[in-house]
Amino acid sequence: MTVLHYSTDPYNRCALYGAALAVTGLQNVATMVHAPQGCAVSASAAYSYQNVDYTKKLIACSKLCETDIVTGGEIRLSYTLKKIARAYNADLIAVLAGCAPEIIGDDILSVTQEVEAEVGLPILALTVGGFRGSEVVGIDIALQTLVEKLASPCERENGPSVNVIAPFASANPGWMADLAWVKTVLEELGVTVNAVLCSQTPVSDVEQAGCADANILLSHTAGHPVCRFMETQFDIPYILRDIPLPIGLHCTRKWVEALGEYFGKEKKAEEIVERGETRIVDTLKLRFLPIHWFHEHPTSIVGDFTLSIGLLDFITRELEMDPQLVCIRKANQDAKPILESVVKELCISPKIVYDADIATVRAALEEVSPMSCFGSLIEKHLCRNMGIKVVYRLFNPVDRVDYFDYPYMGYDGLLKILEFTISNWRSSATEGFR
Repeated sequence: MTVLHYSTDPYNRCALYGAALAVTGLQNVATMVHAPQGCAVSASAAYSYQNVDYTKKLIACSKLCETDIVTGGEIRLSYTLKKIARAYNADLIAVLAGCAPEIIGDDILSVTQEVEAEVGLPILALTVGGFRGSEVVGIDIALQTLVEKLASPCERENGPSVNVIAPFASANPGWMADLAWVKTVLEELGVTVNAVLCSQTPVSDVEQAGCADANILLSHTAGHPVCRFMETQFDIPYILRDIPLPIGLHCTRKWVEALGEYFGKEKKAEEIVERGETRIVDTLKLRFLPIHWFHEHPTSIVGDFTLSIGLLDFITRELEMDPQLVCIRKANQDAKPILESVVKELCISPKIVYDADIATVRAALEEVSPMSCFGSLIEKHLCRNMGIKVVYRLFNPVDRVDYFDYPYMGYDGLLKILEFTISNWRSSATEGFR
């Protein structure tokens, strides 16, 4: 039997999906997929992750066929765009060009510029063929193109304000609850949210993105390029870039205090932290916290940078677990120093695997042989065949059907992670597990 030592990575979708995920977070934007019809299915799925009413989707496809691949798809692109402009009362049309038009050389930019001038409606041209990379690449292309096309520098308004970037670029299906918690903290600190890129965001907010006093990135995975672009072009500082996101007790305190220090609201930040930590203690007094289950328990993490860094700190510092392996999907250079600083501060030495796919994750798990794993449904199946009987399913890249938003960030997020962890342990632990 032939044994494959590589895999087609199911952890991340293609760049076209990532771009769709970004633009569907804008209000009243029509999405046009310039590709064969199957690619439109991927783009349509992004609407669900952005909590868009499926009866109000504005999406179309040029439906490229074999003839178009031979003769070119520019005529079909132009025709479809004009039809969309007439049919949809949209504020913006976003064109997502897939693999086929890129391969055959369709001049997407020229066609969209010509139609834009004719119909009088802004059209965003995104060449995001799947071979360009994962959804992370598509997110970065879409966000930067959006800002380049629509935003411009402007005078700052009275009072501090921030742009919140890429809250959706997370393996937590309840990311909107994370965003809500961050907005609450900012409101308590007296900081206005200038624009969210992108979640239920009016196009006018993107146009005003150059007016913020700072950018906050709610992802370690995507969004770094647009933050650097706005820092250079609009003189908007990219803050809190060197610290973990607020996941777990210690990282939440560190993040809130850093935010308060930047805006000169240290006292208010300390009040937020003290109130949150008191709530955690008061809640756990009334609930069973089996810390002895986790003490020095050898475990592993398979996830993205956004959640894995704070989770690593939390399970090591607060649960006293022994993390022996960390596998990161689609690693980028911006977040590696943050993970490495956390590892150094905790005085631990787990095996770290960057850009992990299923094959490398399996090999690493076999090498390290932890007793449990923080991961997804994928790791549950991997671990079942390897004798690793406890899997904490915190990350959901494939089995993502959630009807309620729940945070992982902040104090409610800490309790949710504890709830998942203890419940998963109870349901899967067997004799011999501490």
